[in-house]
Amino acid sequence: MKYKNPQRALIKRKLSKETSYHEAKGIDDFPYWEISKTTTHHKTGEIEQVIECVDGKESKATVYHKSGEVDQVQEFTDDSPSKTTFYHKTGEVIQIQEFVNSEASKRTDYSKNGEVEGIMEFVEGKTSKYTFYYPPGEVEQIDEFIDGERSKVTRYYPTGEVNGISKFLNGKESKATIYYKTGEVIEAQEYVDGERSKSTAY
Repeated sequence: MKYKNPQRALIKRKLSKETSYHEAKGIDDFPYWEISKTTTHHKTGEIEQVIECVDGKESKATVYHKSGEVDQVQEFTDDSPSKTTFYHKTGEVIQIQEFVNSEASKRTDYSKNGEVEGIMEFVEGKTSKYTFYYPPGEVEQIDEFIDGERSKVTRYYPTGEVNGISKFLNGKESKATIYYKTGEVIEAQEYVDGERSKSTAY
């Protein structure tokens, strides 16, 4: 049974602690805990990133493309990342990552026209559930995970009925059932070590 691959890596943080220019209330050599903003530049002079601080702790960091558009914005709580938003050069949101105690808790992927394409949920930093959506917003597929390993995949027709269910053993597909919209079984499939070994049509 075909299913989407949810293991698209989280977009990596580009932020750097290195600084080339300090905007600290107009004083270049202010103590670190008094710095309110730090700006770094590309070698050719364009702004690369701007880090804003409150009481010596990072509160927000904005990374720019060399051409000037915002690439990503990261927000911090108590100096730890709490949310990161990634953008297309044209300004639309690509992805939002949310964090709890510096560990990933949720990731939302967007199409260029702003529709939610997928939502990935995490438990203790490991993927626990990934929901995919059809462009109108209906659920297309739900992947479930145990300790970060895929355990079950449920696919849906655009009208909401279950299209198929796949179960996994040690991360490999072991059994799949495909359904008509009415709920009757179309086909049952069995797998050994991820390879189909038996298929029964009804």
